Amino acid sequence: MIYFYIKRWFNRKKKAKIREKAALVIQKNFKMRFLKNTCFVNLLELNKYPRVYFLKEQKPTFIRILRSQEPLFKKYQISLDEVFGYIREDKKF
Repeated sequence: MIYFYIKRWFNRKKKAKIREKAALVIQKNFKMRFLKNTCFVNLLELNKYPRVYFLKEQKPTFIRILRSQEPLFKKYQISLDEVFGYIREDKKF
């Protein structure tokens, strides 16, 4: 009878450790994703300057990325032509 309660107590401790480890892994992944996104925004200073500049050679790659995000634009009711309208080429450089 005592063996049953001791075994149950050890199993509960074991489950508590597993839950704690799982919670730490979830927190770590969430913080890393949040930190990555905020670092990217802060590095490009998108809060001050809401424009992204890229080289002419990178334009086809950027347009390919935008086309892959078309379902996201549809979700917010933005057409792909409207998004491409925001892209301007600078002829000065």
